[in-house]
Amino acid sequence: MVDWRKQLRTFLLTQFSNVYATDSLPNDYKPSNGIAVTFETRGGKQNDSSTTLTVSVQFKIYGTSLTDIINADKLLYDTLNNEDEAFLSARLERPSLQRTETNANLLWQYTLAYYTIIFENNE
Repeated sequence: MVDWRKQLRTFLLTQFSNVYATDSLPNDYKPSNGIAVTFETRGGKQNDSSTTLTVSVQFKIYGTSLTDIINADKLLYDTLNNEDEAFLSARLERPSLQRTETNANLLWQYTLAYYTIIFENNE
């Protein structure tokens, strides 16, 4: 089966400098480090037919301001919908949501988005 996490992370690093193939940020990340993108598969069975792998992916985008986060969310959409060899297609499942979480007693803003991404299953 294709290593979709590695393939997606490598692709996203062309647009974002802090990309993590996990649901949480590293302990040393601070919003002042710049925009950060985390991603992880959502629950449920993945479609891993012989030729394609369909994955539902949850993305979180963190940053220093809501404006920066929303702009990065738009960039994520544009990046995933750009024709590329990293995957066959990406579809936004629902509009992104703005959220806040507590981390080390600080409130961090982020956007939450879900995409269905289809990869070639050629490995």
